[in-house]
Amino acid sequence: MSDDYEAKLLRAVMIRRLVMGVGALTFAAASAMFSCFAVYLLFTGAFRGARAPLRLIIIGFVLACLFGIAGVVTLRRGEIDLDSGKIHEGAPVPVKLVAGATALVSLGIALVAAWPLGVYGWLGGRFSKCRELVTVEELSALAGRPLEAGDLSEADSDLEVCTLRIMAEGDPLPVAAISVHEDHFRGGYDFNRRRLSEEEPVEGLGTEALRGRGGGYHHVGFMVEPSGAWVQLAEETFDEADVRAVIERLRERASMIEPYER
Repeated sequence: MSDDYEAKLLRAVMIRRLVMGVGALTFAAASAMFSCFAVYLLFTGAFRGARAPLRLIIIGFVLACLFGIAGVVTLRRGEIDLDSGKIHEGAPVPVKLVAGATALVSLGIALVAAWPLGVYGWLGGRFSKCRELVTVEELSALAGRPLEAGDLSEADSDLEVCTLRIMAEGDPLPVAAISVHEDHFRGGYDFNRRRLSEEEPVEGLGTEALRGRGGGYHHVGFMVEPSGAWVQLAEETFDEADVRAVIERLRERASMIEPYER
């Protein structure tokens, strides 16, 4: 056997041991976490009125121990022959390789777990145009008190379609709301317009814009045909000067709205 062939064989065995060892440790960790979570539910009364899964808890801990031992042995001593149970001795897998593989597995699990936890939606919301068209910090400065971003609703679409509600401590209703629609917004624009008790046109904002009052809010809406945006500001919090300041910001940032291509 040539030295080159022997080196390739040893490298292949080392990689196989790395995969099997880290895989066994990952399964052991998952089994232990499952059993610990079940024990937590057991003591918090989550199984009240139902049969507690004691067998599954015990099996989980047993599997965690067995796979944990198998993983350590595989990484430190050598491959385990599943037929005879004997260990084919070998050099320990380098710590750097184990650390790298463990990091990759942990990253993969974190990326998968982030989806049902809503992390990706939360991250996407950080960069929503509903937050950038008029920022919470700017509205707080105009209101003279700290405001915070409330619910952000977004459409499941490639287009930016969102509504952000701005809240103030102690106020059950939003003190402001910002909506962005990079779709055919004409229907929404006309619908909001009909709710106004008074209105006047706004020059130099998009292809068409207006401001008005209705329902206890100042309203500013504009079209960037056929897309658009709508901003509501509570009359108790914002005065005429604040509305004019918001209109100026919208004039500067109307180009953020990307018209839907028909």
